Amino acid sequence: KNEKPSEIEVRYFQRKAWIIVSQRKDALKEEGLDALNSLKKLIFSHNDDNEPIWLWHYYNIKANYAEWNEDYSEAVKNYKKCLEIPTLGAFEYGATFVNMAIAYRFKYLTSNTQKVDIINKSIKLGNLGVYLKQTVGDRDEMPVVLHNQALNLLCKILNSDDSNEELCKEIINITDEAISI
Repeated sequence: KNEKPSEIEVRYFQRKAWIIVSQRKDALKEEGLDALNSLKKLIFSHNDDNEPIWLWHYYNIKANYAEWNEDYSEAVKNYKKCLEIPTLGAFEYGATFVNMAIAYRFKYLTSNTQKVDIINKSIKLGNLGVYLKQTVGDRDEMPVVLHNQALNLLCKILNSDDSNEELCKEIINITDEAISI
C-alpha cells in the first residue's frame, strides 16, 4: 500500500551500503548492514514494480556482505539472484559473473579439499564476465576484471600436480592486456 520510493532514497542507502562494504572497515560494518536493511525495506515495502537495477544493486551488495563474512555459498546464492533479474545490460551481468567467479575462487581456496570443479566453474564464469565487460567497452574496470581472471587461473595451477604451460601463457596474455589498459 506504500508508494514506490524515490530514486534518491534508494540510491542513498544503496551507495552507503556499497561504499562501506567496499572499504571493508569493520568499525562501519553494522552501519553498512543497517543501510542495506533500509534499502531492503524501501524496495520491498510497496506494491509497484521495482526498477531492475535497484534489485540488482541490492542482491549484489548483499552478496558483497556475504563475502565479507566469508560465506561464499551465500554470496553465490545472491549473485544468482542478480542473474535472474531481466532487462539488465551486459555491464551488470558481466560484473555479476566476475563477482561470482571471485566467490567461487574463495570457496575453492577456503575449502578443506580443493575440488577442481569449483575452480573450473570460477574460470568459466570469469571468462563470461571478461567477455561481457569487453562487449560494452568497459575499459575502466577491465584491469581489475582481468586481474581476477588471472588469479582464478593461478589458483588452478597452484593446486595442480603438473605445470600447465598453456595456462601460464594465458595468464601472461591476460596480465599483459590489463597492464596495457
